[in-house]
Amino acid sequence: MAFLKFSNRINPILLGQWLTALAIAAWGILLLKYWIFEKLGLLIHPHYFGIVIAAGVFLCGLAIAQGWTLWRRPSGPQLQHFSLIPPIWLTGILLGAALVGILGNPRP
Repeated sequence: MAFLKFSNRINPILLGQWLTALAIAAWGILLLKYWIFEKLGLLIHPHYFGIVIAAGVFLCGLAIAQGWTLWRRPSGPQLQHFSLIPPIWLTGILLGAALVGILGNPRP
């Protein structure tokens, strides 16, 4: 399990928080990409376009705010909650799904 060990210079909790911000940004970009390239109609009903566009803008703004907070915060002791699946795995799954959506195109 050598691939799970981090060097002393990399804080795994801080890395997970940066990956979470990246995953949130990727989902916001995905929603906005589908809207800009007019693929949103393949996934949802046109009555909900406004909500999806607002969610995409909100997620991008949230990712920027979280990244700004992580950039400005001094690195000190950080607490983490307990979960059955490590949070970095969940973030990796969310990020991977968003990247597949960004790189691929929905088909009718």
